[in-house]
Amino acid sequence: MKKEERQSAIVQLVVSEGDGSLLSTRDLAERLDVSEMTVRRDLQELADNGLVRRQHGGVTLPRHHISRGMQPVQIGVLLMSATGKYANPFYNEVLESAERRLAEEGYQIAFMTTAFELHTAEQAQDILRQHPIQGLLLLGSTMIDSVRYLCEQVPRIVASPFSIGMAHDSVRFDGETGMRLMVDHLAQLGHRRIGFITASGPLDAREVGYYAGIEAHGLESDPALRVRVEYGLAGWTPEMGKSGTERLMTLPQPPTAIMCASDGIAMGAIQWLHQRGYNIPKDVAVTGFDNVNTAQFTAPPLTTVHVHKAMLGQLAAERLIQRIEDENSVPLQIITPVELVIRDSSGISSQETV
Repeated sequence: MKKEERQSAIVQLVVSEGDGSLLSTRDLAERLDVSEMTVRRDLQELADNGLVRRQHGGVTLPRHHISRGMQPVQIGVLLMSATGKYANPFYNEVLESAERRLAEEGYQIAFMTTAFELHTAEQAQDILRQHPIQGLLLLGSTMIDSVRYLCEQVPRIVASPFSIGMAHDSVRFDGETGMRLMVDHLAQLGHRRIGFITASGPLDAREVGYYAGIEAHGLESDPALRVRVEYGLAGWTPEMGKSGTERLMTLPQPPTAIMCASDGIAMGAIQWLHQRGYNIPKDVAVTGFDNVNTAQFTAPPLTTVHVHKAMLGQLAAERLIQRIEDENSVPLQIITPVELVIRDSSGISSQETV
């Protein structure tokens, strides 16, 4: 039996159950006279295409198929980035988790694109014409013409990790608490003059947390220590960190620590300092935010705030599914927890902490 015939037979067997009962991998293998390994590979492909729902030990019909027939619900994904869909280490984890959760529930991604590829209202109109969708995952924060058009045309949108307004669901991280924890940490190490580099634009939770921490510890509140750097669809890049660090370190009284609103910014700050002979953390401490996979490999390893990126993706996907399946559900604003990750760049290695 060819793969296509075998997979078609699996779908027919699952559909014949009708009520969403679980068909075990072993049962399918026996009925089709193939190995369980072959069945598992087939089930994964079928789940990726939204035709079945994998569960421990077997497979069942996706929930929305039971009530609405076999046509998978189509979802769009828009990443606010000028780079490739998988070029941003933060959003890589969010995307992977969201894709996996949607596939498990039998939902199909009709399109996955970036704001660089889809930035005008006309382009957004074209893609909706070609790929009608029932919901949209919006990853990122920039409000451009294509996003405004989609917000008007798509009935259910979940944004992460930023909010686009109370009319739509959002799944965010607790940036304020994360920055408060970081200020607490640096204050305990004796820093009194702490710089902060972030992106230009509206005040966000991370900046609020920085201000609150500075005030709570009675630290120096020199406005020159707050640096906002312009950014675009390329995201919060190391170039922002270089620019911001140069502004801070050329002050008449430079900071003894630099807090960065993202790991990318922090990596640029570290590079600028290394190139000019500064010792990190002896001369100046540097911290980040996000805890992307590469943060542990900077020199020295980066103290940062861990954002549960896979959780963001999973919750965003689950929230979108809930909005589609329950027409009476209302938009929610979900905030996920964060954790301080102490490494060498702040002055105390993780081995020296409790």
